[in-house]
Amino acid sequence: MGVAAFASFVLLSGGNRRRMNTYEQEEGTDGVECTIKSEEEVDAVCENLVGDNYVEDYCFDCIACESEPCVAGITAAGVYDCEEFLGEAYSMCTEEEEGVSLLVLIGALVILLCFCCVCICFCFVCIRERLNSGGIRTRKEKNREAMSAFNGPGLGPLVFSGTYRENGDEKPTSYNLNITPGGTFSGSSTDDDGTAMVDGKVYILSGADRGDIAWCETRPSFSIEASGSIHVSPVQVIVKADYISSYGKTKGSVEVSAANPCPGLQQGQIIYGGAGVAPIVVGQAVDVPGNAPTSAGNCLGDDETIKRL
Repeated sequence: MGVAAFASFVLLSGGNRRRMNTYEQEEGTDGVECTIKSEEEVDAVCENLVGDNYVEDYCFDCIACESEPCVAGITAAGVYDCEEFLGEAYSMCTEEEEGVSLLVLIGALVILLCFCCVCICFCFVCIRERLNSGGIRTRKEKNREAMSAFNGPGLGPLVFSGTYRENGDEKPTSYNLNITPGGTFSGSSTDDDGTAMVDGKVYILSGADRGDIAWCETRPSFSIEASGSIHVSPVQVIVKADYISSYGKTKGSVEVSAANPCPGLQQGQIIYGGAGVAPIVVGQAVDVPGNAPTSAGNCLGDDETIKRL
């Protein structure tokens, strides 16, 4: 701002100007405050403009002016330029902003942006976890539905018991399953969450001692998809699997076992009958005259059938 314009602003503000015979700052008007320089600096400016005519407090009449005609009259006297004096005697003028200050506004915007960023990040993490968990569950479900079913050992009704682990805790669980000759099964499971309906499949080749298993447990409020391995030995059947729940996307594992209903028979074991009876291999279906076909791995039918074999 030029000297003339600055001097006019000082006049209009009407603030912080020394009145006659005082160097004290005065309050401005309309939120404007103009700061006058020190007494020594003001006297130096005055002396520089007045020259040889200078005496102490010579320029106070200019400082006391509150209108441009007053300033113009002093300048017209020809001793010194009052407007130039005012422009040099005051160091600066400040004007208060009405309402909220810019700094406060910027601070509020920064806080709002940070809050929005936190909300966006939180939502992104939740969506990503939901998609990832949903993807795992959907993949397990699709794999189960596409899985082939085969009951080579001829397993039937089995009662499993054992434990499941999730969130660092280990708790008891049990399954009551009925495995069909085709390799599908249904039944129920019981744990501390209650009872669930179970549907699934096994795939174990004839003569093999292990295979794959997958199932779905359904409760009114949530469901789980599980998959893993099934091991068949002469004395027991063991299932080890991992699962994911639709409730909170909880992941865990389960390990249960059941007594083999045919402890004396092993996969691939050859059973010889009497004269004229062909040997059979455990795990294969046999036809006994007068009886429906039965699975050798499912105890070969009743005791009479075994005797005839």
